[in-house]
Amino acid sequence: MPSHVARIQPFRATDGADESLLAFAVTVAQRLDGAFLPADSLGDWATEPATGDDVVLRTRRYGAVGRGFRITHEQGFAQTHRMQAVDRVTVEADGLRDAALVLECTRSWYAPRFLELRVSAADEASVQDVVQCFHDRFDHGNAPTTAEIPTVVRNARAAVAAGEWESAAMFATAALETDPRQAEALLYLGVASGALGDLSAAEEALVLSLQLDPDQYDAWYNLGALHQNRGNPRQAILAFQESLRIRPGNHAVLFQLGRVYEAAGEAARATEAYQAAIENAPNPHGYWGYRGADYTEQARQALARLSR
Repeated sequence: MPSHVARIQPFRATDGADESLLAFAVTVAQRLDGAFLPADSLGDWATEPATGDDVVLRTRRYGAVGRGFRITHEQGFAQTHRMQAVDRVTVEADGLRDAALVLECTRSWYAPRFLELRVSAADEASVQDVVQCFHDRFDHGNAPTTAEIPTVVRNARAAVAAGEWESAAMFATAALETDPRQAEALLYLGVASGALGDLSAAEEALVLSLQLDPDQYDAWYNLGALHQNRGNPRQAILAFQESLRIRPGNHAVLFQLGRVYEAAGEAARATEAYQAAIENAPNPHGYWGYRGADYTEQARQALARLSR
């Protein structure tokens, strides 16, 4: 049986919103099965028995069992802070003849919200018809407004901090769709692109970011790391030095500068950079639970290696 999955991400919606999904499902279900005519009745929400402290699930129906739609709304909570981390709405057709139709709208942790269509039918033409209707109905109006840009950029920053590179790239790209001159969004797009292995896209985004805001020390740092990974020590050194000019004493930059000096065979300058990294250690007392980047031990090992 022909089937297709289509996804729109990021997708603009609010938590728990099922009205537009249901209206679309009712319309296209009859394209898949002309005899599918559910009763025009929408039931009340019913909370399902709890499956754990971190999930709340409620359901309701449109039409009757065997000829209608099952609507579910799942809320997932992070146990550590009791904050809602997942919001998922699903609309599934029940009783289609030789066809299946599911719409899912999900916001999950660091990933931007998506809308996904899963459809199958007896013939490919019907499947493609529904897919086209899906894009015609939902594949527009998803770019953030100017007022929403700061929130979208914060989401990109949080995704970068969590190492969720694809999510970071999607948030950054969404912000840039509305404001192509958003320097911070370009920074996060560059970082995410580099982490995903696209060094050309990373360099392009970081350079554009610095053209818009030359004082972004973090963009200089990441550009230096990119040159370092490419085996271009001189360019890496210049970028790291520029980062330190803007923010002197940055521990991570000093350590990476030491590494690139060492790789370039400049032992004296490498030693100086490693010593400065130790002097500017972010957690000099080694307190338990510190989660930031701390290269103090690696810098000490490098000094010991260079002193032999």
